[in-house]
Formats: sequence, structure tokens, C-alpha cells
Amino acid sequence: MSPQPVPAVAIPLDVVGSRYPESVYLSYLPAVYREDPFLRRFILIFESILAPLERMVDTLPLYTEPDIAPRDFLPWLAHWVALSLDSAWPEESQRALIANAVEIYRWRGTRRGLALHIKCYTGLEPIIQEYGEGFVLGRNAALGYTTNLVSATPDPLLFVVTVPAKNPDTIDLQVLRTIIDEDKPAHATYRVRVVRSAGPRDDDRPPHATHRAHAARGDRPNAPGQVGR
Repeated sequence: MSPQPVPAVAIPLDVVGSRYPESVYLSYLPAVYREDPFLRRFILIFESILAPLERMVDTLPLYTEPDIAPRDFLPWLAHWVALSLDSAWPEESQRALIANAVEIYRWRGTRRGLALHIKCYTGLEPIIQEYGEGFVLGRNAALGYTTNLVSATPDPLLFVVTVPAKNPDTIDLQVLRTIIDEDKPAHATYRVRVVRSAGPRDDDRPPHATHRAHAARGDRPNAPGQVGR
């Protein structure tokens, strides 16, 4: 015995319309159209297409912030400030470089600009010593840390970059050289080294305090002019 067909049941349009969410686009229509069940459903087609585009436009400013932009957008942002990102740089360093690119351009050729550029890559504050007459100790020159008592030929065009790091192996010395070559005055020469910082709170210590920590542990910092770690 074959099954009997199920008779069709007419469902009112207003009941069908109630099964669908209400489109926000209805608020833009005259009141007379808002009560049409078919139109209420028909508008949902356009909303499903346009709503994602609207959300993208609404969040567009977020794509222009280096700190929170999606990773895939970083090369695009870099072109805005005339940068070519190095894939060897960590993502956090790339974001920092984009955010500070204009300031680095502004101070290019100075100690301030070079220190900022190096800090973007390493996340550490470098010590940059420029030539000075006589024997000077201070914030950027600490005995036994960046300065040693040795005889040396005066060289007014030479500067020394020291990067104190808890783990020197995480810093690529060749990247540092590339940064310095890009930012230094053409006539200047330099030496660069990465040294192991004394303890977990070295970043908060002045250079002379760091030197005391080295002396207490018996560490011997690199000799002046030694390029390396």
C-alpha cells in the first residue's frame, strides 16, 4: 500500500516572515514598506552581502595602527613610511620600527635617532659613546663596562655602540651593523658590541651600577674596540 501524500498547508506570509531576523536596513525605509513580509526577507539578502563590508570600513582605522594591525598588513603599513621590512626581525620589532619610522628619519645621523632605531630592533636602550677629550665617566661611559684604562689613538670620527642584553645570543650583530650603516654620518666610523648584562634588573640600573654588578661577579667586559659579543 503506497503512502498517502501529505496535503499542502498554506502558511501565512506574516508567519514565514517571523522566522527570519529583522534587517537593520528596515529603519531606512518608509514605514509603509516595513510591514511587507516579503520585503523584510528580501532586504536580508543585501544585508548579508553589505554588512561584512560595512564592518571592515568601520574597523579600518585599526588596520593603520602598527601595534594592533593584522600581521599581514605590516608590509602595507611599512610602505606608507618608506620602509622595507626585514623578515629576520621579530614581529614586535617590526611593529616598533613602523611606529617610530618618522621619528627615526627626523633624527637620522644623530645619537638620538640611532639609539631609537636600535631600541626598535632589540627592545633595549643602547649606550652610544662619542669621542670626547680627556677621561670622562658618566651615564654613557662607565669604567670597566664601556670604558677601560688603556692607551688609544684619539679618533674624533669614531663612536662606540654597546648593547647590554640578558641574552646576547638573541641579538644578531649583523642586523645591528646594518642599522648603524644606514643611520650614521657617512664620514663617521664605529665599533659595535653586545655584552651580557649583569642581572635581571640591569635595564633599571645606570651604567656605573651595572659595572659594579660585573665586578662583584668577576665578569670581564670586552676590551674597547673589540667588535663582537
